[in-house]
Amino acid sequence: MRIKLWLAAAIALLTFLGFAQEPAETPIVGHEDYVLGPGDKISVSVFGDPELSQADLNISGQGFITLPLVKELKAAGKTALELQAAISDAYKSGHFLKDPQVTVVVKEVRSSPITIAGSVGKPARLQMQGRMTLLQAITEAGSFHDAGSKVTIDRPGRLERNGRPIAPQVIIIQVKDLQMKPGDPAVNVELQAGDIVTVSPAEYVFVGGAVGKPGKLAMNEVPSWSILSVLAAVGNATKVAKTEHSVILRTNADGTRTEIPVNIKKVLERKNPDVFLTANDIVLVPESPGRKALYAAANTLTSTSAILLGTLHP
Repeated sequence: MRIKLWLAAAIALLTFLGFAQEPAETPIVGHEDYVLGPGDKISVSVFGDPELSQADLNISGQGFITLPLVKELKAAGKTALELQAAISDAYKSGHFLKDPQVTVVVKEVRSSPITIAGSVGKPARLQMQGRMTLLQAITEAGSFHDAGSKVTIDRPGRLERNGRPIAPQVIIIQVKDLQMKPGDPAVNVELQAGDIVTVSPAEYVFVGGAVGKPGKLAMNEVPSWSILSVLAAVGNATKVAKTEHSVILRTNADGTRTEIPVNIKKVLERKNPDVFLTANDIVLVPESPGRKALYAAANTLTSTSAILLGTLHP
């Protein structure tokens, strides 16, 4: 009889130790202050009472979970630790358990989406897991790709945990500031669930015609482009340029285009003020057919003279 009692006690002890040493689930969220929301998946473990434990529990669209005995319980808006306390209180106040030991683990985060769009390598919809900064989110989306000068964060209105409403916000961050000061929390801001991050595409001014190197110039390379600065960037006008008859083609908001005559010759001579450009302006510097023919003849004459001189003076 004593042997049977001893064996029963040993089995009970081993069973208890097995429960006590069972490894706990590891939350996928690395911060205890993560606030649960609709769509998140959690597990609820009640120590010593597996019938009350729930391995996979989805938070409903209204923010509730359903548990044995206590029925519906508000989960959205609480951290895992706060929900643990709420579940424990519910079982105690209902006189179901005297001192419940409850553990809540966040298994999947689905309620904290952040959208990264615009000029990034891989536009994406990310799920926040703990804290996430603007630069971390952009890196997750493939970093900047042909980006412009600014990042816009559209932040939806929300309710604080005390029920106080917060109005929607639009936050604008300069790309250069973010690249140069990643440690500044005023620049590399902490994102919130629901944020939509848009990286503006690069904007250019275009220079064509009788200039040294026709092409496009990025707007974010300098504080502002003007006639004088773009000419310096493209190698100035050529010798056959008809600078006094240049033109700026500017696209309007409605898609129409305006032609703005510019006498670049007088701008260069400081007789006319410099003209500042806007994104997508096209600066056209025409050629003078007469000058072009004259320079072509001069080049031909120079080449012929060199050949003759080489013949006469071997």
